[in-house]
Amino acid sequence: MAELYTTNDQVPDDPPPQRRSWIVQTLALVVVLALITFTVFAISELPQPVRLDSSQVERAVHYAPQVIVDPETRAIARHVDWAIREALDVLGQDPRDDLSHTVIPPEFLRDQLSDDDQRWYDQVVEKMMAVDTEFFTDDMMGHIYNSEDIAPIWALTDDHPELFYSTVSYPAEGESIGQILYKFPSSSDLVFIETNDLDSVREEVTLFLGVANRIVDRMPAELSTYDKYRYLAYVLSLLTDYAYYALTEEGELNEDYMVVANAYGALVNQEAVCAGYSYAYLVLCRLAGLWCDTVVGDVFFDNPQSHQWNIVQLESGTYFLDVTWSDGVGYIGDEEWMFYFMMDHETLSLDHDPGEVVATGSMRALER
Repeated sequence: MAELYTTNDQVPDDPPPQRRSWIVQTLALVVVLALITFTVFAISELPQPVRLDSSQVERAVHYAPQVIVDPETRAIARHVDWAIREALDVLGQDPRDDLSHTVIPPEFLRDQLSDDDQRWYDQVVEKMMAVDTEFFTDDMMGHIYNSEDIAPIWALTDDHPELFYSTVSYPAEGESIGQILYKFPSSSDLVFIETNDLDSVREEVTLFLGVANRIVDRMPAELSTYDKYRYLAYVLSLLTDYAYYALTEEGELNEDYMVVANAYGALVNQEAVCAGYSYAYLVLCRLAGLWCDTVVGDVFFDNPQSHQWNIVQLESGTYFLDVTWSDGVGYIGDEEWMFYFMMDHETLSLDHDPGEVVATGSMRALER
């Protein structure tokens, strides 16, 4: 132990330690700077809130996370790219190049509207995409709010599932103006709340569409139509877990957890019930230009329960698929998982009741 002494004491016989050489000091400085650099880098790599604009998403969709400079854009890639890689790997082990390569495009209810209703529809869609709350007067609304004809609103909702965050309000009694209302997930990400904070809505919309567009944009263009449907279902199955906590003891959805019944819950929060799975799959198919719709019916347990799934179309006809049940019984590509993918009407009817919706395709047409 070093001895303590005052100025009146004799200096110890042992000579004091020599000063470090300049080389040692330089090495120490290099080590300190390296530690600081590593710490700053580690902090920057921690998960950050994803906030990006559409131009950033567009630049990012063709690059892997490690080569994306923008941290917010990189966060979206890390959110989904693992599922994309895994889906493509499984798909590559058993491609179905022998099936349809003719893509049947989506059907839009807009095409059935009158010219006036189409103009109203187009203006509202444009404002919803821009998250604009502008009021609508009689000049713009035309006859929409002056009669009981609300078909254009139904058409808009059905054609654009990605606009789930917006709705057209009805004018108050005696008035002739309407307004677009917006909602986005609460801080708990469990329910949607109406808000006038349009910047926050735009951020959430950009995040949601960023995830969906990255999945679609990284789908190989050379895939058969069958494999395009399968790729989207694979990614959704990998990305999403079933939100059992959101159900009541009777198997009904608890209204405190409405986000899980929405495409946002499935693609962003990665938790969903059947409605969230099917709406997310519908959004992905629409963005990919694939024919798709949702089906609401019953499934058979001890007592019938309400359920939601999808119907898609190949050259050989329409087929049912239930990503929720596929995800619950097996791993993507396994025999159990594939049982609920591309079902003809007879196969689906073993445990599903689609009501009046009919699948026209046959399983024989899908055989090798």
